[in-house]
Amino acid sequence: MAESALRLPAGYSLTRLESTDSTNAEALRQAEHGAPSRLWICARHQSRGRGRSGRTWLSQEGNLFATLLLRLEHPLAVCSQLAFVAGVAAHATVEGICADRANAQAPTLKWPNDLLLQGAKLGGILIESRAAGEEAAVVLAIGIGINVSSHPDVEGHLATSLNEAGISASVDDVLEGLMEEMARWLAAWERPDGWEHVRAEWAKRSFKPGTPISVKLPDGRIEGVYQGIAEDGGLRLATGGLEREIRAGDVFLR
Repeated sequence: MAESALRLPAGYSLTRLESTDSTNAEALRQAEHGAPSRLWICARHQSRGRGRSGRTWLSQEGNLFATLLLRLEHPLAVCSQLAFVAGVAAHATVEGICADRANAQAPTLKWPNDLLLQGAKLGGILIESRAAGEEAAVVLAIGIGINVSSHPDVEGHLATSLNEAGISASVDDVLEGLMEEMARWLAAWERPDGWEHVRAEWAKRSFKPGTPISVKLPDGRIEGVYQGIAEDGGLRLATGGLEREIRAGDVFLR
């Protein structure tokens, strides 16, 4: 598919595809062939979309499947902060679309990588990385999926789409907003105090501290009270009279 005429932030480029296995995989392949940093890959259809922890991301046409390719000279531990950058950008995108529609409910971020609308999953984020072959350089594929016209049925999880929530929007509306917001929040993150600013913004867009939650871990499930996000991006959970920091798991409201 020819490159879109959508408005692009300065310094960014966009390639649009009819179909690919996954936009993250395509971005990493293009990186191997010298593709520049700040390249967006967007596909109408994915045949093998991926989610966190090796899960399949069901890719129905009419929804957004996009990946931002970045080349950064940061340790991987620092690059993991970009999941929060992407979360804030995705939230701001949908919030902006909802603000133009009467009676639309604002979205919510759920740790570690989900975007909710009316309590149901609207989108998700997956970051994959590769060594760039240069000292201290990392290639990142920041994949973002947002349900625009429909949503998949996933057992055990509520899901929704913008259209189902009564919000009329096109994939191009969402993509253009996302590219703008991602550029803005990436620039904010790159400032000296950027991570603290992004972390605070993410927290404002998520559950309030004191919200009862449960967390599904690889070895079981624990219940507690959400306390916020730790300095390294972990989930702070009050449980059994103690505070625990969780690095990986699935969060559910109680």
